[in-house]
Amino acid sequence: MVALGSSSKANQPEAWRRGRAKASITARHGTKSTMGFDDNRKIGTLLLGIGFAFLVLGVIMFFDAALLALGDVLFLSGVALTIGLSRTIRFFTRKERWRGIVCFLGGIFLVLVRWPIIGMIIQTFGFLNLFGSFFPVAVAFLRQTPVIGTFLNLPVVSDIVDRLAGSSKRGYQRFRLKLTEAVSSNREPTSAPSSDRLKQNTARTRNINMSFFHSLRQRVQQIDSLLCVGLDPHTAELPEATAQAAEAFCLRLIQETHELAAAYKPNSAFFEAFGAEGITALKKVVKAIPAGIPVLLDAKRGDISTTAAAYAVSAFDVLHSHAITLAPYMGRDSIDPFIRGHPERGCFVLCKTSNPSANDFQMLPVSSSRALFEQVALKCEEWNSEDNVGLVVGATDVEALRRVRAVTPNLWILAPGIGAQGGNLEEAVTAGLSADGMGLLVPVSRGISKAANPKQAAQELRDAINAMRVAKVAAGSTSALIANTRQSEFIKFALSFGVLKFGDFTLKSGRKSPYFFNAGLFRTGRALGQLGKFYAQAINDSGIEFDVLFGPAYKGITLAAAVAIAYSELYGVDLPFAYNRKEAKDHGEGGVLVGADMNGQRVLIIDDVITAGTAITEALDILKVANATVSGVCISLDRQEKVSPTDARSAIQRVQESYGIPVVSIANLDNLVAFLEAAPSSDPNAAFLDVIKAYRAEFGVTHAKNGAARQATRSEQSGVVAWGPIIMLSRRSLLSVSTLERVHSNRQIRRKTRHPARLRILQREPQEEIEVPALKYEPTYVPEKVSFNGWSPAPEKPVEGLPFHVKRTAVGLQLPVYRDYRNGRTRVLTILRRYKGNEDELATEMSKVCFGKEVVARPGRLEVTGDHVKDIKQWLTGLGF
Repeated sequence: MVALGSSSKANQPEAWRRGRAKASITARHGTKSTMGFDDNRKIGTLLLGIGFAFLVLGVIMFFDAALLALGDVLFLSGVALTIGLSRTIRFFTRKERWRGIVCFLGGIFLVLVRWPIIGMIIQTFGFLNLFGSFFPVAVAFLRQTPVIGTFLNLPVVSDIVDRLAGSSKRGYQRFRLKLTEAVSSNREPTSAPSSDRLKQNTARTRNINMSFFHSLRQRVQQIDSLLCVGLDPHTAELPEATAQAAEAFCLRLIQETHELAAAYKPNSAFFEAFGAEGITALKKVVKAIPAGIPVLLDAKRGDISTTAAAYAVSAFDVLHSHAITLAPYMGRDSIDPFIRGHPERGCFVLCKTSNPSANDFQMLPVSSSRALFEQVALKCEEWNSEDNVGLVVGATDVEALRRVRAVTPNLWILAPGIGAQGGNLEEAVTAGLSADGMGLLVPVSRGISKAANPKQAAQELRDAINAMRVAKVAAGSTSALIANTRQSEFIKFALSFGVLKFGDFTLKSGRKSPYFFNAGLFRTGRALGQLGKFYAQAINDSGIEFDVLFGPAYKGITLAAAVAIAYSELYGVDLPFAYNRKEAKDHGEGGVLVGADMNGQRVLIIDDVITAGTAITEALDILKVANATVSGVCISLDRQEKVSPTDARSAIQRVQESYGIPVVSIANLDNLVAFLEAAPSSDPNAAFLDVIKAYRAEFGVTHAKNGAARQATRSEQSGVVAWGPIIMLSRRSLLSVSTLERVHSNRQIRRKTRHPARLRILQREPQEEIEVPALKYEPTYVPEKVSFNGWSPAPEKPVEGLPFHVKRTAVGLQLPVYRDYRNGRTRVLTILRRYKGNEDELATEMSKVCFGKEVVARPGRLEVTGDHVKDIKQWLTGLGF
């Protein structure tokens, strides 16, 4: 067999291209590999390609300065359009890249001043320094353009481009192997090792102080592939039913695919069927796999004690595999004999399998919020102390993949079921990948072995998977804080209902805030339904285990009901919920609690915000009397800011530290900042990014990363106390929005015009918000471009004697604004006609504002008729207009 590293392509991080592979994969697997670039990225990609072509042409034409300059301009324009102007600026202003930035931009400058040869040499050095790690992705972008993509996908050109894209990574791997060899033999690095020495050193590197998944990550990064090639010698595919035919079948697949396989998965059952000869054939097959490629034995063992230990000897010492599939039905006792104390050994535990009857047991609820397969996933994360435990989750159940990835964001998943079993490749990969584009092995057996050209089939599968990896990483690259865009969608949702506003607001504490959040404005059925889904998803991702939802009166009542409905729709779990009355009922069943029985149950409190923790304290007292255990609290938004200058904790941190319960939220201030960073420059909200960052720098608190908080939460629930930094991280969570006194500003009024005001949900503490009548005069002014029947501009200062208060500005007039809270409209008062046609109440209220005059509302324009025209003209003439 060809050893890893001896082939000219073995170490290539092949670019993630699609081209003809897309049509083939779609035909074979029913998938649709679509990157989904927007128009700006498409144009930017095209400009990158054209700019690079001009640069190459300029070099060919003896360093023609005009062509090189045009190529540089197009290249920079393409970069800006592809990744965005703000990110381009940030990229070219990073201190750690100063050498590459100076050389690259300096070289461009020299080209522009007609020193093309020196400029191109310096620019090339800077280009390699800056963009070397981006070559595979850049090649993938170029391969999707109509003309350049066709050219780059030509066989000879494709090989050359792939070698250029992977040269730096191959050099790094060779250096690392030489360094490992030098350390192990206690001597200085020498020349490049031979293929035999490379094989030995690779195996040694994997086995010394290296976990199984560490070695798997290295292999994936080395060849840029998540494809796991299944070695399943079905007798129907063999020329004869013998062990020798099964061996030859597998050796052919290895020979064809060893450059593309992240791992191999031989199925022991097909070899055991041939008895002793089959076991011998299996040993030969495993031995033939090049060193450096992990071997996953698909045996699904599930015994304990000495029996499991014997299976482990067979798998790891006799067959020399690196990992094995295991059944967890007998608990941890069936896992430990295989991997405990041996981090270089790995296992994939059956979690949600791809067979049709998997739901018979795996979907059974183990609590009101978890199915059995999710409990298996959580347990495996607990067992993964040595980075050698993964999960088997069938690609035939995409929703299960999403749910497992949500509760175990970092575990590796083996996702069988693509191809013959009907799994959709695109949906499964998108659901199963971790945030960094890793964490998923896609095993394919018959889809490769039955192909006329197994190597081509494997390459097409690899490219299709990698195209989805690119899309996944690109979708999450705007911010690691926006997980699966859920927080981003929640922020958009809050903006659309006017719940989240930007401007200048005074909080109840007296602190000036650049944004304001009032969950009470989610007032419609559709809004509450969607809000309940956001809550349910945040709760499901948090890993908190509970039995009953509890909504503190009054606002928590509707929230708990909405979350219970959403949980049933999303996860098929019928959650009971309860709430309390403010006043005890003295008839009927009596008491203050309504709903599900909470005696001895684990309760999750649902609320909108935590202001000072008073409401949570009251809820805890009520639940204590009911003999319930509080599992945690879920809220909507965490402001992540200090309570006061003397207390560096947030309100949520105080609750967590006082009561020892986790608090999770849908979004937080960091998510809001990330959302604004990703917003296009045309979005008016993007203008608030800098002021919100400054606000966070001044008042923000230290907080836990989501993954650490989830892990700390699970550790607390399982009885494992994590001291020191871990317990501190578990205490960091999301700060709530206080119920604040309404503050008005010109910006807020304009935003309310675009986003009509919503009915408030009943306040739990109504004293904390000022009740605003349905009709209320706002003592503020809004600029309006108006004219006096052609007379313009308006007076420079307020004029006494007029029946209304008007002031000249640079853009027109400032007029009194009247707010009708019943329908959210802003009425600009005009005073020059008699009031007609509206309700008496409105006429009376508006008359009070305008010195007792009867008026009519005409938004945006002062209308005059009759004798008033003469009066206005005389007035303006007297003022010099």
